[in-house]
Amino acid sequence: HDQTLYTGFGYPPVTAMLFLPITLLPYRLAQGVWIVISFIALLASVFLGMRIFGIRHSWQRFAAIIALVFLAFPTRFTFGMGQVNLVALFLLLASVKTMTQGKQLVSAVLFGTAFMLKPHLGLIILFLVTRRTLSSVVGALTLVALATFLTGAVFGWTQWITYLKETVPPLLVYHGREIYYNQGVGGAMARVFPLDLARVITMATTIILLLGTL
Repeated sequence: HDQTLYTGFGYPPVTAMLFLPITLLPYRLAQGVWIVISFIALLASVFLGMRIFGIRHSWQRFAAIIALVFLAFPTRFTFGMGQVNLVALFLLLASVKTMTQGKQLVSAVLFGTAFMLKPHLGLIILFLVTRRTLSSVVGALTLVALATFLTGAVFGWTQWITYLKETVPPLLVYHGREIYYNQGVGGAMARVFPLDLARVITMATTIILLLGTL
């Protein structure tokens, strides 16, 4: 394959471990399988979101929300680039739903898996702690710690060293491809403001959102 056609993998080694089963498939088949998984995760996320927020269910309302979600650029970009966002969102919502049902162990496994798949979700740990869900958070972090140790023990700790030294620094730079792929607050601000100002606004916004959870 032409390596210039593919983007870099900006996630830690523990995330890559979750994709090991799909690597057993031929590349094109794996692509199709992942798109189907993402599509199912999107439908399930909308369904769970409606349940969590108390939106009365009807096929018409569900279809209308799905249509709007498909029109959103982040959704189309996620499908086009084969990103993990939709699967991570489903796992997060499923964790929240089971948490409200008192199923702390199930919630911990779901959130821990979502955290490994999308480490950015670690930002909501403070929110979960303030909602008296400490057992779920501790369980999730324990799962992540065990998976991290397993990754290092099996594949070597040099994977983590390389990740921290070579993969992380470019992700902190506000220009070029990294900003284009960023669909969060940082990416939005970088498209509107000069990059230095965008970095400050993003940091301030993140702090405000975190404090708002207290």
